Amino acid sequence: MACAVVPPFINEISSQRVRGTAGAGFQLSLTIGILVAQIVGLPFIAGTCERWGWGLSIVFLLPLVGVFVLFLIPNSPTQMIGTYNNEEQAIIDLKKLRGTNNVQADLELIREQTRQTGGGKTESLSIPQVLTSAHYRWPMLTTVVLQFAQALSGVNAVFFYSSKMFEKAGIPKGYIPYANIGTGAINVLATIVSLFLIEKLGRKKLVIYPMIVMIFVFGVLTALVEYNESRNNAVLGFISVIFILLFIVCFAVGLGPIPFLYGSEVCRPEARDSVQSLGLIANYIGNILLSLFFPMLNSMLGGYVFLIFVLFVAAHVAFLWFKMPETKNKS
Repeated sequence: MACAVVPPFINEISSQRVRGTAGAGFQLSLTIGILVAQIVGLPFIAGTCERWGWGLSIVFLLPLVGVFVLFLIPNSPTQMIGTYNNEEQAIIDLKKLRGTNNVQADLELIREQTRQTGGGKTESLSIPQVLTSAHYRWPMLTTVVLQFAQALSGVNAVFFYSSKMFEKAGIPKGYIPYANIGTGAINVLATIVSLFLIEKLGRKKLVIYPMIVMIFVFGVLTALVEYNESRNNAVLGFISVIFILLFIVCFAVGLGPIPFLYGSEVCRPEARDSVQSLGLIANYIGNILLSLFFPMLNSMLGGYVFLIFVLFVAAHVAFLWFKMPETKNKS
């Protein structure tokens, strides 16, 4: 639910100048959550049979705090005008969000968007309406492909192999959980970098160029994993770790944040919820397929399993290169 609701809300409350950066902040919160989970999972904290329940209970703390924080969050000015035709409340919320009384430019932009969609009281389009609408066909398909690309990019396979690569690099088994925390930290840092790049490079370049590097990384990892399978060469293991970290950086700056925010940017307000939902359905289907078939494929193909992700990523790059419109500085 959070993945469906939060990105459109961030899109609606953010000024056009920082919309991409604010949207990428959603993915940053996810990577921080993963890092915290990795830390909590350490044996001396909650990573044991006796203490795992305490680690799991942490999940309840942030939502509990969030229930009270929600009352302090302003409404979406776009929703106030477009859905409820309440411009007075929209002005109050805009002043809170911008930290200034000078909100005329933002207000006029929302008015213009509302006029383009037929005035106030805009009704949200259902998923069947979006699926059958020629106007939203390509924005919807692009969003779905981006979400599929994220799910089928192989990032989970890379994390799966990371412990094995750390071991081959000569890292003692007792220290591998700490090495995994290192990958989580790099994931967070690379996502922070994306906050500064997304408004400079735009969404399309930031998602496609790292994906091209990911294809190269998969090719190298395939060769390294297969060649080093029986040799256990520490140097080759260390090189594999470097390429794993490079892959994580490429994923974190592009495919990590952009699929979640793109669906909210490429559609008008009345279609955002349905397009975002369709994208998330695609993401979940991709993750389910990966969790069902990756273990079997990995046991059959070994290191060659990375070549499957080469095909997936290359196919998505080809589609996005020709069909993905840039949404930077556009409304």
